[in-house]
Amino acid sequence: MHGDRILRVTEPGNYPETDGLITNTPGIGLIVQVADCVPLFFYDSFQKAVGLVHAGWRGTMLKISAKAVQKMGSYFGTNPKDLQIFVGPSIGHCCYEVGSDVASRFPRKYIIDKRLDLWRSNRDQLLKAGVKPDKIVMSNLCTACHPEWFFSYRASGGETGRMMAVLGLGKKKLDFNV
Repeated sequence: MHGDRILRVTEPGNYPETDGLITNTPGIGLIVQVADCVPLFFYDSFQKAVGLVHAGWRGTMLKISAKAVQKMGSYFGTNPKDLQIFVGPSIGHCCYEVGSDVASRFPRKYIIDKRLDLWRSNRDQLLKAGVKPDKIVMSNLCTACHPEWFFSYRASGGETGRMMAVLGLGKKKLDFNV
């Protein structure tokens, strides 16, 4: 939807007009689709909760990543310092040229040569929300630079497929002791 609506999910279903999903219910798979937008994966191993967010420029501007941290705290008691975050493949600042209408909505530090840095903006939001820097893992893979690996709306000229980001909690504890 390219917004900032985040829903708590307790049962399987389709949740239209939503850009973020959070749950602490085992067996529920959270899914968002992206083709250049930033997928953000949230994991709280202490409260056993997860979140998945689709952050395009509008969602990033509306601070969806920080809102996901806040919602996980409100619903599950998540401490931001306990969150582990993965920022998945998406369009990088190397390729994301924007017009003045979009650029004017962001602080100058996120615009370099008319290119918007969604990765840095979302990372800064997470840090400001209390997530520890060493708990944020950046894929640093640009979808537009690697059309052989990823779908990219920009690189394809607007006609492309979508990638699905999927995250959930297992129903039972796995034992990896050998």
